[in-house]
Amino acid sequence: MPVSIPPFSNVPAAGDPVASAWSQQLTQFAVDGPRGWIGNASPAADQSGIGATMTDVTGMSVAFTADPTRRYKTTVVLSCYPTAAAAVVVQLTNAAGGLLRRAFATVGATNGYASLSIVAVESGLSGAQTRKVMANTSAGTLVIYSATTTALIVVEDIGRVVTRAAARPGELPAPDIELPGDLPARADVELPPSAKPKRARKT
Repeated sequence: MPVSIPPFSNVPAAGDPVASAWSQQLTQFAVDGPRGWIGNASPAADQSGIGATMTDVTGMSVAFTADPTRRYKTTVVLSCYPTAAAAVVVQLTNAAGGLLRRAFATVGATNGYASLSIVAVESGLSGAQTRKVMANTSAGTLVIYSATTTALIVVEDIGRVVTRAAARPGELPAPDIELPGDLPARADVELPPSAKPKRARKT
């Protein structure tokens, strides 16, 4: 039966019965765990002249190849200002401009500033994918600042899509890896004097 070992425990010695459990745990993490950064992009210069039409933000697009068994996280952060009091909309879209997520900001004064962020978590994607940023403004024109002032889109792999067994009310979900009732005793572990069994005195 597969077993798990507590985190932060010492690496098992060669030939130790726990070594196989350690190997199972590391292998499972390699399969299920996050793989991290996939790609990022930032504009090299400020972009001005964006009006009421939803417009691509230059330099804020990431293309990647998706695996349907993986889960992906896309984060967008940018700073901007409209030249008039306005409602600003920023969107995360696919390559065709299909809306995935959006963020709003209402700027009540001329040349007021806004910082917006979007986070999207997706699964079931397959093949070539693109995540890009678009924006518009309800009045005046919009200026998007470059990376110097913070403008970034980043895509990350945050782990495998895992379906866990549902728990009954009041119970925790069943773990993927179970711990047996006992593990073999470690012969090389020296107990402190206070923990050693004491012999009974003869009377």
